[in-house]
Amino acid sequence: MKILILGATGTVGHQLAEEIAQGAPQIQLRLTSRRDDGVTQLEQEFPDAEICKTDYLDPASLESAIRGVTKIMVVNPDSIDENRACANLVEAIGLAGGVTHVLRLLTYPPGLTPADIKPEARAIPIGFNQGITARQALDSSDIPLTYVNVVSSFMTNLLWSADLIRARQKFVMPCPQTQTWLDPADIAQVCARILMDDPDLHSGKTYVLSGVELISYDDIADMLTRELGISIEYSDDEALLKEMFGHEYELSTNYFEFERDYYANVQATDVVERFLGRQPYPMRQWIHENAGRFR
Repeated sequence: MKILILGATGTVGHQLAEEIAQGAPQIQLRLTSRRDDGVTQLEQEFPDAEICKTDYLDPASLESAIRGVTKIMVVNPDSIDENRACANLVEAIGLAGGVTHVLRLLTYPPGLTPADIKPEARAIPIGFNQGITARQALDSSDIPLTYVNVVSSFMTNLLWSADLIRARQKFVMPCPQTQTWLDPADIAQVCARILMDDPDLHSGKTYVLSGVELISYDDIADMLTRELGISIEYSDDEALLKEMFGHEYELSTNYFEFERDYYANVQATDVVERFLGRQPYPMRQWIHENAGRFR
């Protein structure tokens, strides 16, 4: 079996590559990045894997990456033209032949449709918009598909604020809200289980993944305070948000405002526990194990 991970330098793609390389070394891996430095990084970190530079919007490079593999994990980057990327993927799979299963990562509230999205939110090229667009594009194909839809925030998003935690003792995030969180390593473990299973067990299914703890930003500040031994306060101060997001400040804060509304009624699921036989990794433990990244 040879598994292709499209987007192996991304958060989940990289974790998935590590999970398979360490837990199932008998499986051949082919890993891709769109960037030269990403290719170099993967070559250094995964010396036993095949590494190639691949662009979703370049059909030739995509077909080359897919040829000879049996299963594919697709993790598209933010702001990509999903219609073009998905069309190219479907065409390349048809030309290459031999693919028995495609697993696609999505992040959007279940049941949300384009008609539900406010006009001012439709132009934001990340998150729920990408997920819905990709699903519509891929559902019309005949490739053997499974979706993993993550409806929790990634715990690694806390690292966006690491510099401000160190310098200002402020945990900074826009749009205060209470939500569930997932460690990307849990997502990667679920994806690995799916990819290593018989495709017939999962093809045509959608798995909605979430954490189970409802956690506010103030809760996270309290956890950081206890772990770091210094007082950390939550802040959504505009100046600090601009410092954190830089030129992406407006896009990011607008997205978080809509995300808060659209995810407000999303329910927690037990899918992680059903796949892994345990509860999702706790936020408090994640902060404990990553405390050095905030000091």
